[in-house]
Amino acid sequence: MMSSKYSFQRGLGSLAPTFANAVAASGGGAWDGAVDPGWFAGLAEQAGGNWWANNDGKWTVAINDAATKKMASYWGDLVNQGVLAGKPMYTPEWNKAMSDGTLLAWPSAIWGAGVLEGVAPSTKGKWKMVPMPQWDAGAAVTGYWGGSATAIWSKSKQQAQAEKFVKWLNTDPEALDAMVRQLIDVSQRMM
Repeated sequence: MMSSKYSFQRGLGSLAPTFANAVAASGGGAWDGAVDPGWFAGLAEQAGGNWWANNDGKWTVAINDAATKKMASYWGDLVNQGVLAGKPMYTPEWNKAMSDGTLLAWPSAIWGAGVLEGVAPSTKGKWKMVPMPQWDAGAAVTGYWGGSATAIWSKSKQQAQAEKFVKWLNTDPEALDAMVRQLIDVSQRMM
């Protein structure tokens, strides 16, 4: 999670008062993104939700498990209380709010620093990464939000070489270390 101006406590139960205090102290800033489906799915997974499974070749899909309902109720209450803005991300309005201090925090992945660098360059040095709040004290559980893919053009005349490169890029320790170093570098430039 990216945090601007405030550091939030780890226990999820203490999150709402912390946000409420931060919102009051800032004159109305709030954590945005409550309506993003990727964000919703990641928080459901973090809470223990399991939306799909493959058992012996048979897929089951369900998004109404107890963990998802618990998460939706908790975060929905924060939206209803006005602690979360409940507005879409990546809009001109969101970009402005990220730049002018209206938003205090943004749940994001490692790539979030690059987004901030692009939409809010004037805030460089005002953000830091903090752990996501947890349902269980002392836990370190995250959820999936987004991902990456490496594609090979179907008409490529070098498919075998491309496949070898893609395998190296995504599995070789040296390549993975280089990618992590680059992501850390981008993150440090914004923090």
